[in-house]
Amino acid sequence: MIVTESESKVIQIDNLYMHADAEEQFSRTFGMLEKIYGCTYLAFMLEDLENKKRLNFISNKSWHNIFINEHYIDFCPLVEIGRNVDSIILNWNSVAINTKSGREVIGVRGEHNIANGISFSGIIDYRGVKVKEMIGLGADIKHHDFAKLIINDIHHVQAVLESLRARTIYQILREKIL
Repeated sequence: MIVTESESKVIQIDNLYMHADAEEQFSRTFGMLEKIYGCTYLAFMLEDLENKKRLNFISNKSWHNIFINEHYIDFCPLVEIGRNVDSIILNWNSVAINTKSGREVIGVRGEHNIANGISFSGIIDYRGVKVKEMIGLGADIKHHDFAKLIINDIHHVQAVLESLRARTIYQILREKIL
């Protein structure tokens, strides 16, 4: 798992890189999604829109390192869409890939067994603080019905994610809410 702040600075909380409860909850959440739905990838990000403090939890460190180090983040069609909207449910397979660099990003992501995914993004008002949440769920390249499976069971998926959301919101905003 990776925790980063805006501009890829590591957040240090209580001299740790992660709050144990949030990290443990991320691992449990990913494990449940993997077991129930065949999820091979989970990315979960919260950002305090006021001070730009951000926490990212990423299940596939290898893919994340390539994504950042090879600058795929700059060419990813999913990121481009996510940056330009406040709220969206995005089936990855519905996104038009119009550039060679975009196709390369999708291809390399698939080589890491991350495909057929769905992303959710929205702004949460938590005790008067605006927080942007972005969630990406991916599956095996052969699991073509993954996004449909997630949408058809969205209430359960939301319940699974809720504990992770609550722990992460507390962690990112604890100075403001204490």
